[in-house]
Amino acid sequence: MIKNLIAAAAISLAAVTMSVGSAQAATIATCGSSHSIGQPGDDTEFGGIFVSTGGAGSCSINFTALSGPIPGQAEATIGKLSNFFSGLTLSWVSTVNGLLTSTAIVPTSVTLATLFSAPGNLSQNMVISWTNSIAGAGFDYTVNVAPVPLPAALPLLGAGLLGMGLLGRRRKAAKAA
Repeated sequence: MIKNLIAAAAISLAAVTMSVGSAQAATIATCGSSHSIGQPGDDTEFGGIFVSTGGAGSCSINFTALSGPIPGQAEATIGKLSNFFSGLTLSWVSTVNGLLTSTAIVPTSVTLATLFSAPGNLSQNMVISWTNSIAGAGFDYTVNVAPVPLPAALPLLGAGLLGMGLLGRRRKAAKAA
């Protein structure tokens, strides 16, 4: 019985270890693009560079999850050209519920988190906007999204509880006999 319990725990550990995905390179996410997230094979890291043509404007990128919750985090870095932009903001906007969160990009870099969750926040736009800019000025941005992982210990806990239950049942049957 103990050998079977150890074998079940080893199999559970191997399954959890094999389910951990491999790292992927960042996918280029241009302004106006749309990306699926949270499903097997979907990318989890996105990035891009934007160069202004001058004046006010915005850069919006859509991310859509089929299910949630999926945490997301966007980072915009302006670098040395920050004085060529004014009124810079980074926002997460739900396509159903509107503005979720927003912050000014001051002085040169900011990170803003969100959660893709049902029912109304599975499709969100990351929006970087500005009130004025000088032509040729630019910034870069990265977005990281990843499904909430199943805790690695959960299958092991389940296997252990199952084994303890079977052991208790076997002892109870042995006492009755």
